[in-house]
Amino acid sequence: MTRAAPKAYKNYRWIIADPDWLGGKPTIRGTRLSVAHILECLGAEMTLDEINQSFGGGVTPEALKEALQVAAELSDHPCVAARRKPRQPHRGSSALQAAPPNDTVFAIWVPL
Repeated sequence: MTRAAPKAYKNYRWIIADPDWLGGKPTIRGTRLSVAHILECLGAEMTLDEINQSFGGGVTPEALKEALQVAAELSDHPCVAARRKPRQPHRGSSALQAAPPNDTVFAIWVPL
């Protein structure tokens, strides 16, 4: 029995998103390299040639372009993150009675 071709991600030629391949993560067709992994490689200043040498090839310039397009699309999500400003101690109180940590972060998910 032959396995069906992996499902394309939207209308992309080189990107697939199939539950049977890397758990459905967007992946370069013909490889086991996810779009996220390609971004990590680029973030580590690897060239396309270095990526192909390290991971067995299969990432064409066209596939790389589509991976970047998909990454841009997926990064434009409806999440707003904010950092809370630290509270200042009240006048007259000692600096030892500090307020909550300065790096409190929260996110708000906005439904589309």
